[in-house]
This record gives sequence, C-alpha cells and structure tokens, in this order.
Amino acid sequence: METVLNSQTVTFFPQVAEGKVDRTITAVQAGRIKFQGSYWPAQFYDADCQATVLPNDVVKVVGRISITLMVVPDGYSLPAQSEKTAQNPAEKWVSGITALFKPEGRRRLSAIAN
Repeated sequence: METVLNSQTVTFFPQVAEGKVDRTITAVQAGRIKFQGSYWPAQFYDADCQATVLPNDVVKVVGRISITLMVVPDGYSLPAQSEKTAQNPAEKWVSGITALFKPEGRRRLSAIAN
C-alpha cells in the first residue's frame, strides 16, 4: 500500500516490525535505527508525533520513503489510514468528486442547482 506524505510516496510494509534506535529521533529531527541487522535513517511517520525516542528505545517500523524508514514510538497509536489520506488535498478532491456520482451526491447536486 502507498500514500503520499509531503509530496513523497510512503510505501507501507505488510507487517509492522520492531527496530532499535541508534540516534535520537524527534518530531523535527530524523535519526537512525537498527532494523533487520542494518542501520537505516529513520523519521516519524506521523508528523504530529511530539515524542522523542532515545538510543536503545524500541520503535515500530511501518514503512519507508526511499531509504528512510517511517517509524512510530513503541506503544504509539497510529492515526487511521483514512485520516492521513484525507489530509492530502488531491485525495480529498477525488473523494469529493466521487461522492457526487453516488445517488445521494446527485440529489445534493440537483438541490444546489435548483
């Protein structure tokens, strides 16, 4: 599954996995984690996450952008995927247009036109 985050494509992993922090990660600073035996640049998936994860903390790896892993702190509740994509203006526009072609959308459009 893919979604767009700040004009970059996030590729989600089929299963969430654990990584161990090597360099501190904050909302404004990417860090580095050890994941599956290798070290990777990492940043928070949820830009609204105000946590700080320190070396040796465990994080959940949810996906990647290029070679940067997208992580959340262990125990952090991810926002619903629909909430994240709804923030994307293009996705929101497509959803709105699609809704117009459903029967209830056509009735609303007809009421507005009259």
